[in-house]
Amino acid sequence: MSKKESIMRKFYSKIICITLLLLPVCLSQAVGGEPLKLKPIYQVQKNDKIPYIDPKLYSFPFDKYGISNFPIPVDNAVGTICCNNAITFVNFDDGKLNFEIKAKDFVPNNKRGDINFMPLFSKEKIGYTQTRLLRLLDLKTNNVTTHPLSGNMDEQIMNFAEIDPSKNLCMVRLSRSVGFRGKKYIIRILDFSDGTPVIKAEKIYDHIVRFRTFRNGVILYHFESKKLEILDTELKSLKHPLKDIYDNYLYNPGKNIFLCDRIQEINIHPKLPFAILTVEEREKRNQWIVSWRGGVKIFKLMESSFSYNFFSPDGKWFINVLRMYIGDKKIYKQLMMRVDENELPYYLGKPIEMKKPGVESRTGNFAWTSNPMHLTATGDGKYFKWNLSYSEIKGGDWRTVVPVKIKYKGVFGEVRK
Repeated sequence: MSKKESIMRKFYSKIICITLLLLPVCLSQAVGGEPLKLKPIYQVQKNDKIPYIDPKLYSFPFDKYGISNFPIPVDNAVGTICCNNAITFVNFDDGKLNFEIKAKDFVPNNKRGDINFMPLFSKEKIGYTQTRLLRLLDLKTNNVTTHPLSGNMDEQIMNFAEIDPSKNLCMVRLSRSVGFRGKKYIIRILDFSDGTPVIKAEKIYDHIVRFRTFRNGVILYHFESKKLEILDTELKSLKHPLKDIYDNYLYNPGKNIFLCDRIQEINIHPKLPFAILTVEEREKRNQWIVSWRGGVKIFKLMESSFSYNFFSPDGKWFINVLRMYIGDKKIYKQLMMRVDENELPYYLGKPIEMKKPGVESRTGNFAWTSNPMHLTATGDGKYFKWNLSYSEIKGGDWRTVVPVKIKYKGVFGEVRK
């Protein structure tokens, strides 16, 4: 081999090596990197003049710190355990709080231990847990029965979620300490058809899993591997469009797709074919709309440093609690957005601020009333109640839909105003 041929071979070898090294990066940018630069549909800053809704405020005459608040199958009311060691129904009729004690002194202290409230899972029972014990209230007899959800002292109940109230099902997540620093995470489907909790299905993981339930299903996000799993009410694999979209457009190392760093929350709409994903992006937690009606469409909804969000039970409203920074100051915004399936390709209308007078951070312990469906929360020793009706909205024309121009790059859409 001549000296010239040897030099050329080394040169081309370097070119091939550099190409192979850069290829995954190029593919990542082409498939999953560039959409990160998309502008959000809505941008809400501290002094933005946007439509708003004022809450009705109710002073709480009992324990003013950490007022508990949970949904109950009773019209225009919520539940609390902060009144005189009792389970109490708080009714909002007549413009004031009316208290109805349902069960009192059934234990020496009904607030001791780690408290978790159950979602609506039955029309006849409600419940909450104290550490590993479930307290079930029968709404017909007002009797409270106690049921151990775990006999293992190393296990702790983390939270509950609604999954199929029509079948008296709900889901519970537990953690179990193993050894010095190890942990396992357990998810169980509980069946209350016979009045007491029966484990219908169970899965145990040795790593962190986050979950969110939807109608007849469970979304599991494996925090370390970043894999998405969707299961049915028996915790068996369920085929769902969101899983296909995630694997093909959002995160798949095998295809060099890295749009998502990590997902913090997933909310599938209860009726319509779209979901809201809260995604970590460069130290932010931004919300993305993923739709699968008539093909895949993905939009960036909003940007924030923190987000907690959920749909109303009837699917007509999306609630988005945001934390943003204006300079060094931390600002919280509580927003409601109407769900519009006909006029908007990205489903969610203009943000409407849910005012929270007297509370600098954010209200907590959200719970929905039924008939009428309004949102309640607690903070600063008060109940807040937002009547989510069009007549309550002030400060701007929130229903006007500006003609939308959208520029698509593949499935990723950007709104041009």
